[in-house]
Amino acid sequence: MIEYYLLEQLVAVADNRTLSIAAQKLHISQPAISRSMQKIEDRIGVPLFNRSKSHIELNENGKVAVRYARRAIAANKEVIQQTQRFNRNAQILRIGACTAFIATHFITNLHKTFPEQKIRLTVADDSKLLDQLANNSLDLIILHNNLTKSGLLNKYYRDERLMLTLKKTSPLANKNELLFADLNGRNILGHQKAAFWLDIIKENIPNLNLITQEKIETLEQLVFSSELPVFNTSLVRYQYKVPPSKITLPIMDDTALVKYYFAFREEEKLQLKQFYEL
Repeated sequence: MIEYYLLEQLVAVADNRTLSIAAQKLHISQPAISRSMQKIEDRIGVPLFNRSKSHIELNENGKVAVRYARRAIAANKEVIQQTQRFNRNAQILRIGACTAFIATHFITNLHKTFPEQKIRLTVADDSKLLDQLANNSLDLIILHNNLTKSGLLNKYYRDERLMLTLKKTSPLANKNELLFADLNGRNILGHQKAAFWLDIIKENIPNLNLITQEKIETLEQLVFSSELPVFNTSLVRYQYKVPPSKITLPIMDDTALVKYYFAFREEEKLQLKQFYEL
């Protein structure tokens, strides 16, 4: 039996052509890799190299050995990958998110890489999600805040900015960006399930007449047929089509930008790494 590390070192020597460069790439000493090459020859029972005082190169035996060593390394990786895949598919990944939109965004990306992964989704506020993560009811959560808590790890995910779609003939369309103050006293459409965004909008635009729609299909129809502007965000702006007569501008107040973070239990870091690094 040939140890796996010997096969890796043999392939490294073949790829780098010299013991010294292969040793550098593997972060080991040249005498160590030289002993490894002698050991693998002893295991196989035939010489794999032509040696001189200052040079070593693979002979024909060695080239055959390298070819099969590559296959063995690939097979070893396949064992790991397929076992991990089976484990993912057999288990339900329990995800919690502070909004349905950010959950949909993450799950869509996750299924591009892991199409067979089973998912159970919970949408709740940050405090409830943290409680459920702490008591092992959830595996991975997406929060508004980069909170520090004993036993939990956080990782930045992405931003979401509030935006406004409006007619190109609107006086506001002459701007490159908007502020909440620009929208005071106006009639603006919004999605009823926009969750915390509605609270931010109402808090920052006290005299706004916000007209919400529960169904995204109804909102899409109004975007085409109505003169009214509509709130959306950098994550959901493509959820419905925008007619050529309208443009979308960002709202640049500090409170119009939200950062999302993953949180997970520290002991689950290695198991969840493939998901949160997507």
